[in-house]
Amino acid sequence: MDDPIAGKTAIIRMSLDGGISHTAIPLITALAEIGPAAAPAISAIAPYLNSGNVDLRLVATYAMARFGKVAKAEVPQLEKTLKSSSNNMENAVTLWALTKIDPTPQRAEKAAPVMAKVVTDHPNPDARLEAAISLGEYGIKTPEIKQALEAASKDQDPRVKKAAAAALKKLSS
Repeated sequence: MDDPIAGKTAIIRMSLDGGISHTAIPLITALAEIGPAAAPAISAIAPYLNSGNVDLRLVATYAMARFGKVAKAEVPQLEKTLKSSSNNMENAVTLWALTKIDPTPQRAEKAAPVMAKVVTDHPNPDARLEAAISLGEYGIKTPEIKQALEAASKDQDPRVKKAAAAALKKLSS
């Protein structure tokens, strides 16, 4: 195969289609990290959005966000999850994913306060990083968001600090 990403995507997709559930999380994560180039695997990952396992739902939702607008067919399922889940983490990830897949001002307005909380309170620096980046992208200027980004600009993780500073700069321009 000439395209190494397509080859890896095909192998991972075969594993997911084969129902090897104990390897699903690392496989879906690998596809998510590839990003939109791995979009052919969306149909193999989509069933995990309905999984009874919250970790599988979260990683599938993360993958859809990383695929971006090409995962738009999954928006109805993500909206259904958002309405039915009482898990705060799942709701935050789903809101974030929806803003990546189908960005609208209304989605950004709904997600911004949640991302402001994630950027300051989440234990995972990768989640704080994504929240800081998203807050800059949303362009919503409120005192709460500014305060959250100012706090995040003092984060122990240098990536979060940098993303928060960049978001503050975007919001001040």
